[in-house]
Amino acid sequence: MKKNISKITFFVLSLAMALIILKVPAEAAEPTRINLSELEDDQVLELQENTILNLDTDKRLTKISLTGHDLTIEGSGSLTLGLPGPGYWDNLVSNGTETITINSGVLVAKQLEGNFIVNDGKISIPETGPSLYNYSDNGFFIMNGGEVDVDNLYYPGENSEITINGGHLTLHYIHSLGETKLNISENEYRMSYGLDGIKVLPKSEVTYLEGISFAEPSYTLDRYDYKKLPINFYPESATNKNLTYTSSDPSVVRMYDNGYADIANYGSATITATSEDGDYTATCEIIVPRPSDLPGLSLNYNVDGVNAPQFTAVKYGSLVFEDGQNSQYNFENDVITVTIPNFVDYVLTDNNIAPEDKKELTIQFCEDATKSNHHIKLMYGDTTLTAGEDYFYDIDDNSENGILSVVFPELEYYFENLYNN
Repeated sequence: MKKNISKITFFVLSLAMALIILKVPAEAAEPTRINLSELEDDQVLELQENTILNLDTDKRLTKISLTGHDLTIEGSGSLTLGLPGPGYWDNLVSNGTETITINSGVLVAKQLEGNFIVNDGKISIPETGPSLYNYSDNGFFIMNGGEVDVDNLYYPGENSEITINGGHLTLHYIHSLGETKLNISENEYRMSYGLDGIKVLPKSEVTYLEGISFAEPSYTLDRYDYKKLPINFYPESATNKNLTYTSSDPSVVRMYDNGYADIANYGSATITATSEDGDYTATCEIIVPRPSDLPGLSLNYNVDGVNAPQFTAVKYGSLVFEDGQNSQYNFENDVITVTIPNFVDYVLTDNNIAPEDKKELTIQFCEDATKSNHHIKLMYGDTTLTAGEDYFYDIDDNSENGILSVVFPELEYYFENLYNN
């Protein structure tokens, strides 16, 4: 009987101990702590267990292999990963499941792989290409503070997310995110950066824009000018000064988002600047007058108010090109063809152009002046000039004085560009 009681007692005690063990989980092993000063320069560090790397100095390591273990970086020093010079991109090697936590210190690398939690400190990857990435599913990048400046973040796996709860993020290539979900806390402010990037910073540090204006209400510029249009910001200390520009007539003025106006043609255009912060707008007028101090090529007609305008001559300024003397005229089916040898000598006086490089200018137009602006053709040698690009023309209607002219006031620029470039 005693033997049976002893067996029962042993069974009860064993069961009780098992229950106690189940209720009290075993404590996780403390991570290994390594001081950066204990490592050799350019060493390859392979983690054997979860590790805290204390940046107690500034040093370069070739790379860190996580080998399935988590890494925490802290301290006041700076760790540079990767050999100097081109190549050797795999600075931090992960299998996609480990977590790298940055609590303090500075981490500089060419490329970092894995899941990241940034609480403070700084990550800087100045190289272009894959910067911070994890190709595995369920990847994550969480930023709670600190500073991260990278070319891109690439977490293409399923259920992967990038979350910015705090701190300062500079991302140079926003399209690297692809379909990855980007979560930005309502306490953070997002703005464009560079050509295709973003900056994220705490709203508490933002000075918001209240309005903009152009420095001048209008500008009178020359064709081919390339001019910065200054903008006033209110207040001047505003954090986000990103603007976009539009032109009411891009054929006259082309605008670039750096604020430069590219003058392509004569005429006028209204330029509108719109701010990213607050969607404020400002406008200015750009006027591009045709030059009036150049002699100008012209087709001249007499007008009597009764009959159709009668063609008289082709002129360059006051110089008349006369048939059989300094030019050749041909009349055929209401079309006049005038050929002027060495025309460039009239435009660019005292030039040093070789005789074989001088061509004849051929002008074809309708004898009926009412059709001239629809049937003009200019050729220099074998090259047909393009209206609106190589030359422009106007109809100068002075019928009250018996004169009508088709004028080419800027043709000189074609020859300047042809021979001086």
